[in-house]
Amino acid sequence: MRKDAPKVAIFRTQVVRKDQIILNDLSIEIDAGSWTEIIGQSGAGKSDLFSSLSLRKKPKIGQVVFGGMNLDKMDGKSISEARFSIGSCAQSPIFLEHKSIRENLALPLLVRGMNENEVNEEIVKITDAFAMTLNLNDKLSDLDSDDRVLVGIARAFVGSPKLVLLDGVLSVLSLRHQNCVLRHLRLQNLGGTTIVIFGRSLSVTSNQPNAKDAVFTLNRNGVSKGALGSGPSSTDTVRGDALISATPLRSVSAA
Repeated sequence: MRKDAPKVAIFRTQVVRKDQIILNDLSIEIDAGSWTEIIGQSGAGKSDLFSSLSLRKKPKIGQVVFGGMNLDKMDGKSISEARFSIGSCAQSPIFLEHKSIRENLALPLLVRGMNENEVNEEIVKITDAFAMTLNLNDKLSDLDSDDRVLVGIARAFVGSPKLVLLDGVLSVLSLRHQNCVLRHLRLQNLGGTTIVIFGRSLSVTSNQPNAKDAVFTLNRNGVSKGALGSGPSSTDTVRGDALISATPLRSVSAA
């Protein structure tokens, strides 16, 4: 089991949309090696949290801490190095449309300094893991939405990231692809990789929780907490300004 997975947290953040506060003074800590699901309806602030926790952008309000380091105090080089240990896939993955599947999967590896043989080995490993039957020479512009998302998730795993975040992508996959992706996610998590899934509902693996599994539900009343496999309890709603820690939810309490 890997011992280098980072703890990631966001403190006292605020999400504002069209002059309306969606989330206020919210703090979430995600333990290293955990499986965490953050669920909520459209407009609940999931994608904003995803962007901050994956280091895609700094929150306008609040702080992000990754592996014990405050993002505000990290220079550009340190942030880039931290991003190398993160794999993420947004709702609408962005690709080099005129490039092939292989080239899009290879780019993050080339940026890391891998040679051609290492890149090819990694691509074979990833495509096998996701049972991809696509022609890797096909251009991204020729793929349908299901295959585009699958390639985006596969790309998130190249380079053996320590932390993987997926934003609302599981529900758009075909059942076959979804089962394959979830199987790989759980396998990587059992090996120590931190997994964070954002969606409107719990994933189908939620009925097989582990000790470090946690789920948070974003809603108008605040944030509900519950253990995976049982869903959030209506009596466990806490205020948005409470500190929420992604430790086993059966022992979590609001600050």
